[in-house]
Amino acid sequence: MIFRIRDAQDSVAWSEFVEIYGPFIYRYGLNRGLLDADAADLSQSVLIEVARCIDRFDYDHKLGRFRNWLVVIARSKLSNLKKKDAKLDVSGGSQALRILSERPADSELADNWQQEYREHLFHWAAEHVRNEIEDATWKAFWLTAAENRSPADVSKELGLKVGTVYVAKSRVLVRIRAKLSEVDDTIGED
Repeated sequence: MIFRIRDAQDSVAWSEFVEIYGPFIYRYGLNRGLLDADAADLSQSVLIEVARCIDRFDYDHKLGRFRNWLVVIARSKLSNLKKKDAKLDVSGGSQALRILSERPADSELADNWQQEYREHLFHWAAEHVRNEIEDATWKAFWLTAAENRSPADVSKELGLKVGTVYVAKSRVLVRIRAKLSEVDDTIGED
């Protein structure tokens, strides 16, 4: 998908890109202390910048991942937003600026970006494969993978054999990984 968005006319790729990354960037802004409208502005600003620069993005997973490039853009736009807010309220009374100044520096949050990214994509992929999975299989997967319950407990609760729970978890994970590989070919490298 990353390469497909280089074509501005590929509306399917762009819709999927915005569906995946728009909410993620929005939450990134909220997690850095932005108010709702400012987080929405940040998300829009980052997506516009990606659209403007994607044709120059040269993907080589040895040099860095797309998500690392994306966080550079997001940090830059967040910094611009902080500067803009500071200029608008030179008296220092802006609540948004105060909240932002109380947040940890982005360097302290770098690991959070990676973790948030993985969690966001996992939930996105899980939502997309959920309707392809039988209920019992999904429950066995979710209880073991997402809720971290033991396969033995889940087998008792659902009335399944322990081996069936392991197989269910494995099958759903294969589907989720396949969905993730459609949007990020570095998911399995971490």
